[in-house]
Amino acid sequence: MKLLPNDRLMREATLADEVEIKDLLLAAFNENEGLHLPLKATRKNVDNFFSLEVRPTLINQDPAYLVSAGPFEEPSVPIAFSCASTCLNQVYDLDKKIAVGVITVIAKAYRNQGLATKLHAKVLEALRIKGIEFVLTEISTNNKPSFNSCLNIAKKSKLDYEIVANKYECRI
Repeated sequence: MKLLPNDRLMREATLADEVEIKDLLLAAFNENEGLHLPLKATRKNVDNFFSLEVRPTLINQDPAYLVSAGPFEEPSVPIAFSCASTCLNQVYDLDKKIAVGVITVIAKAYRNQGLATKLHAKVLEALRIKGIEFVLTEISTNNKPSFNSCLNIAKKSKLDYEIVANKYECRI
């Protein structure tokens, strides 16, 4: 467990954290900020998102971290979660080792305190240790804080990055 500024506690997430992670996801779906899919805030969507996007990461022991409020605020209350999956490397024959879907959720009251940047840096560090060479992630165009966090990490760590795709939504 690592102590962050403001007495925040960061630790590896496990399957035992399912309820807490799902609570963070439901809050994110309620706010619908930064999502690239128009998911309604329903338990069904949270359960399916967890099953398809988060559980495989936890089972595969890919980088996944949970941040809780510190000892002076209810220490058991999770306030942030981030993970990335390397499962594609097991499913497909690829030219390079990649990770996908750096998913980061931060409770609204704890945003703009640098937690996303710290979580992203920790996830990238763990991916490097696993021998991952590239990370592919989607950031919604309306999620400027996440985009800025990624740019800050890329610049600070002197990482090469490029925008490799555009997604389009057309009303039909």
